[in-house]
Amino acid sequence: MGYSPLVTGAALAHGYDMAFWWTAGILADDAVIAGALLRPGPLDQQGTPSQAHDGVPTVQAKAAPPIRQDPAVPDGSLRSRESP
Repeated sequence: MGYSPLVTGAALAHGYDMAFWWTAGILADDAVIAGALLRPGPLDQQGTPSQAHDGVPTVQAKAAPPIRQDPAVPDGSLRSRESP
């Protein structure tokens, strides 16, 4: 014996409504927390250069070794052979 379609529809609408309001509440809480933690004003200081730019040598990235291809696969890709 199941529930009537009216009760099932009302339960479904209630579930969507609760999910919406929980999500809206979490979003509002996060906005308040972000507003309390972030300071106003520009994120960078225009007149002061960063100390990291003064005399820090840069390093050139090295290339990775080539990928070994499987000689048993006819097209040379990395896919494994399928079992017969």
